[in-house]
Amino acid sequence: HKSKLVTRIFLIFLKSAELITVLGDRQKSRLVQLGVQENKITILPNACELDIATEEQLADKHKDPEEICVLHLSLLIESKGFPLYLEALGQLALSDLEKPVRAVLCGPMAVTSYCKELDTSAKKERWIINKIDSINSQGRGKVSVRWIPGATGREKQALFEKAHIFVFPSRFPVEAQPLVLLEAMASGCAIITSDVGEIPSTLSNVYATTLTELSAENLVKEMKKLILSDELRLEMAVSGRQAMLSTFSIQHYADRWEEIFSRLGDLER
Repeated sequence: HKSKLVTRIFLIFLKSAELITVLGDRQKSRLVQLGVQENKITILPNACELDIATEEQLADKHKDPEEICVLHLSLLIESKGFPLYLEALGQLALSDLEKPVRAVLCGPMAVTSYCKELDTSAKKERWIINKIDSINSQGRGKVSVRWIPGATGREKQALFEKAHIFVFPSRFPVEAQPLVLLEAMASGCAIITSDVGEIPSTLSNVYATTLTELSAENLVKEMKKLILSDELRLEMAVSGRQAMLSTFSIQHYADRWEEIFSRLGDLER
């Protein structure tokens, strides 16, 4: 709130700046509401360091795979969506599926004030292990899940490259612009996510599924659509690739910073 001391101190820094960069429309609107001059604010989206898949790689990835690979990769914070992801996979395991689904939960333990029920690492680990054991036992071989406690570098890139569907059902109240969504787009994944934070502005020109009503049932419904349709997954992957090339590439990021420094130089003169 604008009356809070931390906000007033924050605004002192912001109002003394010549130029402020934010990640998207919602952040910009919030600063304007707090009294920051709109012409001082520039939207500068994040960038992704992963190589952007070629159109040929996307076609090969989604054309009649023997199994469908599903991925959720994030810090293991409840509001980032990992419990909902596993709940949905549990329901999916009871469905009749034409192809096997190989799902991965990837992320290190993290505890924040937004963790309400699974508020310790020990609780999370027990819950995850028990949930995955239950899914794998009831999936009749059609749905299997494994947990990787975090991945970086080439291991993380390989997970994205293999994944056909990336699921990120975040309810995180201060969600900004998750890099994992950019990494999923760069790697040619079809995306199912939510409409919190800057996710809608990130995906404003991308064909992706952004859910307002987050539930295991809705996630299963959207996953089934993508599991059944190679064409739909490919269409979404191509859309994400185009956004990476036009908006979220390292080159575009560097070009934007060059523009910003030139603008600051003009202000000084």
